[in-house]
Amino acid sequence: MKTYKTSIGCMTAFLLLIAGCSDKTDENIEAPDIVNIDTVEEKAEDDEIYTAVLTSEITREIIIDIHDGEDGYSAFRMLTETDDLERSKPKVFKKVWEILDNANWETAEVSMSRSADFRFETIDNRNKEKQVSTTYYLWISPGGKKVELVNDSKPLYVQLNESDSETLYKLLVGENLSDHVVIE
Repeated sequence: MKTYKTSIGCMTAFLLLIAGCSDKTDENIEAPDIVNIDTVEEKAEDDEIYTAVLTSEITREIIIDIHDGEDGYSAFRMLTETDDLERSKPKVFKKVWEILDNANWETAEVSMSRSADFRFETIDNRNKEKQVSTTYYLWISPGGKKVELVNDSKPLYVQLNESDSETLYKLLVGENLSDHVVIE
């Protein structure tokens, strides 16, 4: 009887894996670029083995820190691609990377009069051999309508236009840029 239940459990897991590898995709949902699937077997009290299929790897994430008012930053928010796929509008990562990639970056060493309002790090784990991580510092311009970014790893600077500034700020912080108050 125990062998029969184990066989059925293994067949069920195999069928779930086959169904998950189907070429059909819903046009409204974007799948992550890489998802590792692991099977986990757990032993219950009556020695039955249950097999579960788990998603075990986050491929991309954005970690946002807010300036603490002194000399550092404190954790503010973390966005993962897994969260992105579960939202009703799974476009956060795509939009953030579009804005960063399409910005007119200038090669320049900049010195700002105050610390950045936010610091955010983009982490890309899609390449298993090498994780790609980039840190950006974000300032809200004195008028509160534009965002200025500095790439920490390269001497790159950009002031985004009002539309991209509003979109990026909303995606990262979850609030409207026009609601942000700059304290000098």
